[in-house]
Amino acid sequence: MQSLTRRSFLSFTEKKPEPAGFWLHVNRSAMACRFEVTLPIDDRAGVAVATTALNLIDELESQLSVFRERSEISFINREAASRAVPVEESSDVFVVPRDGSFGFAQVTQRGPRAITIPEGTSRIVIRAESESHAPIAGLFAVMRYNGRVVPSDVVRALAAQGSRVSSGEDGRIILEHMPAGAYEFWPVESPMELDSLVTVLNAGTPVRMTVTAGENSAILTFARNAGL
Repeated sequence: MQSLTRRSFLSFTEKKPEPAGFWLHVNRSAMACRFEVTLPIDDRAGVAVATTALNLIDELESQLSVFRERSEISFINREAASRAVPVEESSDVFVVPRDGSFGFAQVTQRGPRAITIPEGTSRIVIRAESESHAPIAGLFAVMRYNGRVVPSDVVRALAAQGSRVSSGEDGRIILEHMPAGAYEFWPVESPMELDSLVTVLNAGTPVRMTVTAGENSAILTFARNAGL
């Protein structure tokens, strides 16, 4: 058996079997590390989700890096010894262009940042029906896109641009000109419930969709309450 020196041991790299098929690798360098998301080759919509996650890593680095003079942690290190320093607050800002789609960014007190609006190339159709396949009208949906809850004001703006945000007589919610990505939907019975649930999404996810360009469909089937 061949012996290993300390140097050869430290440089030893285990050979791992290559996975079958092809993969998409989305990566970013930050915090002196390489962050990478690996996706199946056919999961193109997952690229948008991975990019959103990597953008968040960039935002965290800009806040927490001690090597950046304008980072929040550098500011605290300079000032906190002599006075109380408020921690920077941030908020999500959504933009809904007139021609469809929407985008969002996390904006802080230190100033605005550019907001990228993805192309609105997707159509989302959700049909609400009973176990006997009868359509259910009058349902709304709380929506989460790429991990961010979409505020009810944004949903109303989408409705003003032609999307059907509540199910019609055919039981369908139809969202037009939407960006591709990962969506989650919670059905609710009224706009008031829509407003209240936006801040407390702890329930299971009835509909989870990976949305790509073109039409994307899902069916919500509601069972009859046994007590009725």
